[in-house]
Amino acid sequence: PNAKLFIHRSGRAARAGRIGWCWSLVEPEEMPYMVDLHLFLGRRLCNPDPLRKQIEEEKKDESNNDDDNDDDKDKSAPQKDYFSYTLAEMTPDMVHYGTVPESVLTEEVENVRRIVHSELSSSHDTDQLQSLQRVCNNAMKQYRKSRPEPSGEGLRRARDILEGVKDVTGRRGGNVSSGNSSRGDVGAGNGTIAVHPVLRWV
Repeated sequence: PNAKLFIHRSGRAARAGRIGWCWSLVEPEEMPYMVDLHLFLGRRLCNPDPLRKQIEEEKKDESNNDDDNDDDKDKSAPQKDYFSYTLAEMTPDMVHYGTVPESVLTEEVENVRRIVHSELSSSHDTDQLQSLQRVCNNAMKQYRKSRPEPSGEGLRRARDILEGVKDVTGRRGGNVSSGNSSRGDVGAGNGTIAVHPVLRWV
């Protein structure tokens, strides 16, 4: 939760004048600290959903122009329906938050369960995983006891991200976006956050 310490450690990803990338796995209960970090840095929190909406608006403009120029329209041109990019295309300005695709998480969880419960797995692998689980659980308990409280602004903004912004009626979920959830095209506001652009097609 310490912003200065996080910046110091994440800065080790880029050494000797080279560009580096720092990826953080954030649980929902840690979201207020992520907000506080961006407030400390003076950076705007950005998730892919508004960018996807911008692309949709641009597509609408293009389709209106295409109606006037049907003869010049290239039917074979690829359509960019979702905002995504690769690691090679990333720039320092691309600071986005997003989720890991559920299909990836499910596969990884099943792999761990298979190792722990399968009779084909060696006892060494099983014992090692169970030991790691105990260590991680104990470390998390100690961390929760010792971490400072997030700021009130961090708590408020994190709740807006996780549950949606309040509408005129006071209900949350004002920024819900519909889409194909199998491809991660679900916006914040209904308890979900869009999949990170880099991971969208994983």
